[in-house]
Amino acid sequence: MARRQIWLALSLVLALAVFGCSRTKDKAAQEEGGGASEAETSEAAAARGVATGDGDAEVSTEPRIVLDVIEYEWVLTPEKGLHVALDFINPNQGYGRAKGSVFVIGTSTGDSSVRGVYPWNTTLEGDRPADYSAGGRLLYRTEQRLTLFLPYTGGTGCFDVLRILVYDDDGGVIMDETRELPITGEPTGRQKITQTLAL
Repeated sequence: MARRQIWLALSLVLALAVFGCSRTKDKAAQEEGGGASEAETSEAAAARGVATGDGDAEVSTEPRIVLDVIEYEWVLTPEKGLHVALDFINPNQGYGRAKGSVFVIGTSTGDSSVRGVYPWNTTLEGDRPADYSAGGRLLYRTEQRLTLFLPYTGGTGCFDVLRILVYDDDGGVIMDETRELPITGEPTGRQKITQTLAL
């Protein structure tokens, strides 16, 4: 009987010691901002980028620029060229805004000397813009659509290759995506590429 009481007392002391240590670690982690508090829901913890349980990876809330949809239309009138609409999204649900400088370059596989560039006043050095900050401005929290027209100044031919370049504020390349378009020179009507490009 005495042995049993001693065993229970030791078990109780051990349980209290373990419980007290884990509570101290949890409280220290909360004070450092490194863990989810007990009252915090999984969604709120995930929004902060905090792991919420065993096997949970940290969720990033840093804004990202992702090209979601490309729409295009090759036209012959009133001016020969390529209409383009680009839908950019930010898949992360933070409060920050995705931002960057975007350039769009249309080229022809038939005549590589003919190029259409957005913005129109862009100077290219080789195959890149001379000034990375002079592109069209992307600044959005969830999504942004960019529409543009690339006039075709060559004789015969068409733009059948589209290149999308996005730079961050420091000149780093966020996106460099090239797409071949099934354009033969005849009007295409509005076409849509919905394949998400994770960048």
